[in-house]
Amino acid sequence: MKFCLYFITALVCLTMSVMPARAQESFSGARQNEIAPKRIFSFPFKDVDKYPVITAVTLAPDGKQIYSGGDDCQIAIWNQESGELVRNFVAHSDWIRAIALSPDGSRAASVDQRGEIKIWDTSDFSLVRTVQEKVPGANALVYSPSGKVLAVCGLEAQVTLLDTNNEKVLGKWPTPATSVETVVFSPDGTLLAAGGRTGKVRVWDTITGKVLYDLSELRGRVRALAFSNDGSQLAAGGDDREIALWDTNSGRRALSITLNEGKVFSLVFCGDLLAWGDSLNTIHFQDLQRNKEVATATGHTGTIATLIYHPENDELASGSFDTTVRYWDLGQIR
Repeated sequence: MKFCLYFITALVCLTMSVMPARAQESFSGARQNEIAPKRIFSFPFKDVDKYPVITAVTLAPDGKQIYSGGDDCQIAIWNQESGELVRNFVAHSDWIRAIALSPDGSRAASVDQRGEIKIWDTSDFSLVRTVQEKVPGANALVYSPSGKVLAVCGLEAQVTLLDTNNEKVLGKWPTPATSVETVVFSPDGTLLAAGGRTGKVRVWDTITGKVLYDLSELRGRVRALAFSNDGSQLAAGGDDREIALWDTNSGRRALSITLNEGKVFSLVFCGDLLAWGDSLNTIHFQDLQRNKEVATATGHTGTIATLIYHPENDELASGSFDTTVRYWDLGQIR
């Protein structure tokens, strides 16, 4: 059964990775500003049959290095300023689904599709330990803002919480559905949200562990979640051709963004903008004050699997099924 699930996941991703780029239009029909990438990171290998599908990207706290991972089971380290590949090495025995950095940047956690979690020392990327607990069919992992907890989700109907001092299990919080696709902490660490196959998003109080509310307005699979910088809003997107934003104090819908086509695979708040990457190879930027799309970033030729924002530099990193990582200066649209 697990083999079948892995095969289906890989088949879906590879199918989307060869999806042709399409001309993008705003929701009102008028063309938006298109921004060009500041830098493109692509693998220089010439002796391989195929380049890796990128499903994991994270940034060093100083923004000088980018870490990526994908279906080649390798972690790649890039120099953000020069665009050079500094190092790459086989880190897992299966597809790397996610990479997360501790808040101080001293540790990196990676997880593969079989659920094996590894902790790395980022000074030299030596292996600190392989976590005993496995999360089958892992999709995402994230550190809490305090750096004390690592949250991981996958095929099972739960979020697994690990103590980062020893990676022992702190708890397993049940979710409304199996195949949990995404998990995220609020910026102050007091909320945890997770979503997946059923379209429901569950939000917990991390201090008490109690469920605050289940947000169920979305009908399709939830693939991406993001908290606003102040934690007052939670955005969710996926297969529903709609992005929903909720007020985290009340759990009530605050805003809706309707998509004409495509699915949302990644979401991140960039100051006063909300960015999302879709299955049509485009990154969109929405001005939330005006509820209007103000720009797009094109050039990827595969689904945008992951987005990471660096607030100090006002720059965005994107990872795609097209095997590249791209870096964008958002000063172009401010």
